[in-house]
Amino acid sequence: MKKRNVLLTFFDGIYLKNPVFSLFLGLTLAVICTTSFQSSLYIAGIVLVDMLVVELFIAIFRKHLGKLSSYVIAALLSATISVLATMLLESWYAFIVIEGLSVWTNCIIASFIPFIATTSAVLIKGEQASELDIPHAIADALGSGIGFGIALGIIAFCREWIGTASIQFTIDEESQYLLHSDAWTWTLPVILNPFGGFLLTGFFSGIHACICHSITDRKQKLVGGIE
Repeated sequence: MKKRNVLLTFFDGIYLKNPVFSLFLGLTLAVICTTSFQSSLYIAGIVLVDMLVVELFIAIFRKHLGKLSSYVIAALLSATISVLATMLLESWYAFIVIEGLSVWTNCIIASFIPFIATTSAVLIKGEQASELDIPHAIADALGSGIGFGIALGIIAFCREWIGTASIQFTIDEESQYLLHSDAWTWTLPVILNPFGGFLLTGFFSGIHACICHSITDRKQKLVGGIE
């Protein structure tokens, strides 16, 4: 692989090669886990840790792994981390995982975590890590994980705000913080259906592509002008 700046690898994962908006990875999570802004942040955090562990492990042993074996190991590691995440959350923050322990429903994520084990956002990145050295694998995992979280956060914030006219943050079993505006009172509940997830994912992906193309065209014009 051609050597490149580690910082460029990091920032590419956040924007130019954003897993959701550019590479269209992890779309299942982008659709089903973005009905709640708070839930999307939890899921994004788990995915970030998952990517970091998977890419670092495969980069360390890349000389002994092929494409297929890297993919299999990524799947096994991702499944293990998903199980551990569920166990830890059930032990420390059971009210956001186990349905019925809280009167609130906006951050119940037990049904979402298993999808992390097989999400393409982790599996494909794990496979690609077989071509990266350790610094670039760490930079790619952090950048892609943050970029994935930003994408989920944007989609989830818009879906929850449009669908409920508020953003809910559950603090514990019996208390919740509510962000809303008196100037915004109308809602569109259909946006909380899977259709809404596909719609907003496609909408923001289109905006992202337009910006990326604009940046590329501007760079080409500058290079042409210099030549």
